[in-house]
Amino acid sequence: MTEPVIFQIGKYNVTKPSTTARRFSLFLWGDSGSGKTTLAATAPRPILWVNFDPDGTSSIASMADDILELDLAREDPSVVEKFRETNLNPMDLSGFIEEHEIKTVVFDSVTFFANLATNQGVTKGRNLTIERPGQMGYQFRNSFTNQAMNNLNRLTGRLGVNLIIIAHEDVPILDDNGHIVSISILIGGKMPKTSPVQVSEVWNLSDTGTERRIAVRPCRRRVPMKTRMFLTSKGPEFVWKFDADKPLDHPGNVPYLLSTWHEDWNKAGAKIPLPGVRAAKKEKDK
Repeated sequence: MTEPVIFQIGKYNVTKPSTTARRFSLFLWGDSGSGKTTLAATAPRPILWVNFDPDGTSSIASMADDILELDLAREDPSVVEKFRETNLNPMDLSGFIEEHEIKTVVFDSVTFFANLATNQGVTKGRNLTIERPGQMGYQFRNSFTNQAMNNLNRLTGRLGVNLIIIAHEDVPILDDNGHIVSISILIGGKMPKTSPVQVSEVWNLSDTGTERRIAVRPCRRRVPMKTRMFLTSKGPEFVWKFDADKPLDHPGNVPYLLSTWHEDWNKAGAKIPLPGVRAAKKEKDK
């Protein structure tokens, strides 16, 4: 429902802050095999999965109900051109999203998209190769990757649809003594710092070998993270106890679904507690 207009500035309307349901825009990153795809698949459905990952959605085959996949993983690198700045409706997604009443768009992954953008950038210059993409190749990668995320965020925001952008984790940055200084997002250049600015949520998902953790504030030398959805007074992260071998509506899974958190957040009209009482313990960084 559109909020009533109370003032006008020129041709622009001034209203009260919206009281309608809020959507989320999430940048989800983590190491390979940590469960990023599975977590994204627990978002509000139906889901449109825009896939650039060669492994695709094979890991969530048992959760495929109400998920529609647009598989671009094997397309020519020129496919990145369809997400450029002048295209405010990339891949003509708007009509499809509305027709199929999509509630969440998943962009998987921006890391692979950035690789394709580098490949496409190499074709724009002379004597450039994938091994030596040069400044032009890297500029093209950064520009088109940022444009893609910005256009998708604007499109989904305009339609009131949730957006999840998945990214892989980079190798740790070490000091001169071999100690880990920080761990960040595998994209390239300054994008690990600039790209998350566009979204409301930035979470890291990790697998310690005994449990999976979702961090919503910087911790364990991983940056960046931020949240508008969760209270972080009890800690920066929590244990994610989702069991992919059980149905989404299983009582043990329901508290750990993205769709549940989104619903609770909208009902509360404010930040909600971290799922489960057991927030991650205060411990030395690993």
